[in-house]
Amino acid sequence: MELIFPYTLKQPEKYQYLWRYIKPTRIDDFVNGKLFFPTLRDFEDYYEGITPLHLFILSYIRQMMTLDLDVQHEKTPIFQFPTGDMITAHFSDRILLRQLRLLTDINEEEKIREIVKETVDKHSEMHAKHRQYQSETRCSCWFVGGEEESALMWKTYSEEGGIAVRIRADNFIGKFETLSKVGKDMKIDLGIDRIYFGLVEYHHYQLDEDWIHRFKNGVPLAFFKHNSFKYENEFRLIYHASGENLIQEISPFGLLTDFTVVLHPNTSAEQMLNLSNQFRKKGAIVRPSQMWWPKK
Repeated sequence: MELIFPYTLKQPEKYQYLWRYIKPTRIDDFVNGKLFFPTLRDFEDYYEGITPLHLFILSYIRQMMTLDLDVQHEKTPIFQFPTGDMITAHFSDRILLRQLRLLTDINEEEKIREIVKETVDKHSEMHAKHRQYQSETRCSCWFVGGEEESALMWKTYSEEGGIAVRIRADNFIGKFETLSKVGKDMKIDLGIDRIYFGLVEYHHYQLDEDWIHRFKNGVPLAFFKHNSFKYENEFRLIYHASGENLIQEISPFGLLTDFTVVLHPNTSAEQMLNLSNQFRKKGAIVRPSQMWWPKK
């Protein structure tokens, strides 16, 4: 397994902490050193991994009609450009043209309009390719923060009986570097060719031209998200799995040294004792939450 840190991707500072908030159903996996990688398709956000061209055209189509993307349409919906100065929900005609000029490096308006027409005619095919990319891209998501836990992350990604695990960014990456070296030295096939590391970039897709430049400079699609998700402050591990390579989890952690396990604010005394015993046997530090949410 080769670790890839694309030069185009930003990385967390070594002293920052990576957090993962885990529901009770996934605790046993983590106790055993396993890390689960859902696909981008498993996430609610349709725009995960979307190309700029697809998003621009899709957003424009959505202004014109209500469209269920997972329904096969017998005919391509009728599409017309509004007049140049007509402002709609997301774009004006001029905004779309400027974005496509940046993306395609084509200045002639007529050629751009031809691209738009051809793309709209093939939107079902583009949707299918997008869903395939999402299904073949697996992702482990971590919250970048300080030493203290986040009430918002608890409420969003865990539940009663769950845990949060915390580790310094440099120690976390070091565990994967060790795993990669051991795999190479012992000629062990870990089932994954490459795994990509980096911070997610948040952009206002419709208005932020820097997103187009970053995409053209080689930032992988799975490391972009819309500004509305900025509160997640996310660090990602990404690998691509297709055909028979459908590995859903890897085991990068033998012992859980360097990890601190924080118990959910609603953890009962019995759960606290049970979880503490499990994780301390694996070398992790265990502590209760600094919050307390007693049942009403």
